[in-house]
Amino acid sequence: MCPYFTFLYILAISSIVLGTFICLLLRFPPKSRKHCLFACFGVAAFLFGAGYYRARVTPHHEDVSRFLSRKEIVYALIGRIENIPVFDGHKTRIVFKIESAEMDKKVQGRVYIILNGKANSLSLGKILRVKGRLSIPESATNPGEFDFRKYLARQGIFTIMLVRNINHIVVVSDKSSFRERMIIKGREYIRYILRETLSLNASKILEGMLLGETRSLDPYLKEIFVEAGAIHILAVSGLHVGLIGGFFFLLLRILYINRKVAYIATLSLVILYIQLTGARPSAVRAGIMFGCGVLALLFERDKHLFNSLALSCLIILLINPAALFNVGFQLSFAATFGILYFTPFFYREVRIMEKKSFIRFLLIPLGISIGVQVFTYPILAFYFNRISLVGLFANVVVVSLSGLILGLGFIISILGIFAISLARMAGFVAEIVIKSILGWIRAFASLP
Repeated sequence: MCPYFTFLYILAISSIVLGTFICLLLRFPPKSRKHCLFACFGVAAFLFGAGYYRARVTPHHEDVSRFLSRKEIVYALIGRIENIPVFDGHKTRIVFKIESAEMDKKVQGRVYIILNGKANSLSLGKILRVKGRLSIPESATNPGEFDFRKYLARQGIFTIMLVRNINHIVVVSDKSSFRERMIIKGREYIRYILRETLSLNASKILEGMLLGETRSLDPYLKEIFVEAGAIHILAVSGLHVGLIGGFFFLLLRILYINRKVAYIATLSLVILYIQLTGARPSAVRAGIMFGCGVLALLFERDKHLFNSLALSCLIILLINPAALFNVGFQLSFAATFGILYFTPFFYREVRIMEKKSFIRFLLIPLGISIGVQVFTYPILAFYFNRISLVGLFANVVVVSLSGLILGLGFIISILGIFAISLARMAGFVAEIVIKSILGWIRAFASLP
């Protein structure tokens, strides 16, 4: 069934169900009507969400995947790059939206292009003519195996294209928007400054922390971060957004900028930073929560963190309901909920505010680490079949130092605008801190 018809069908069904429940509701006593009304809207929202999700993960009747058999077929497509191309050391991966195709039938849709080698000339927003082998992604064949087809379907992609080399790609034009050009230039600038001021490994680690780029990181380094349970610091998350926002706000206040102006400027910077990182679900979630907090302060309202978390979840799922099944989405919200729910409980139980300052300094990160690990362990065990017991203690040190590194990375990026020599001085300090983090991580990863 066409996804649009599926969507309208489920919408009609949910409306009928809601209408029926409301009619029945009038027969309930006044005291119980409120609870019944919540139940009615809950059922309708569930049915509506199910229909919306179904519409998103079903290919359109003109999608290119509808015209492919199981065999690979060579086609030439013209379309636009929709993501920041990712190079993993061997292949470049691109999300490509079709505008036209050299086929007898009109087709549309998005294609996941896998190009052998690196393509420095390709960037977000460029129009390409691509020739390669189109095929349907393989689905999982064993229980518990990663299902590549479902992973792509949740992004609205139902076809992959294998391109032998860069010679089969021709740049037709560059129609990137102002926003896209800003993202490209911003990422290029940060990457350039980091590689000018730090050693290669240190610059790649800081790139991962600031921009979320980890595919070019040395596999050995990535593995020890996984073994130590600290891989999350290399993925842009709420920690990174909060630290960047907090650091910038503090900097503005030191410069005697008006508080409300500082709030608005900080929120603008956080939005820009989220765009630079590729708007990952964890970063978007953190950005929405940060925005809710800033707006509450601007309008002198009480902050409610759980409401902010729920609102960010709702907005992300309204944009893309399939994000619910994304492991990054699940880990991000589980970790945040763990911090909000468990950490205050931990502080009350150990009476943390009564401790001496040094002990309190150690216990605060421990409480956060426990909250994160307890709520994310089930998800990690389910998806990856392993958990890191040392991660509970490794994160006490690593998270504290990663905040310092992010601040230094931000300072390096700003100083690089004025003088590369000043940026190198900050880079020297960042190099020392990164080496100390690597030392801690190696020590924790070496434990059995």
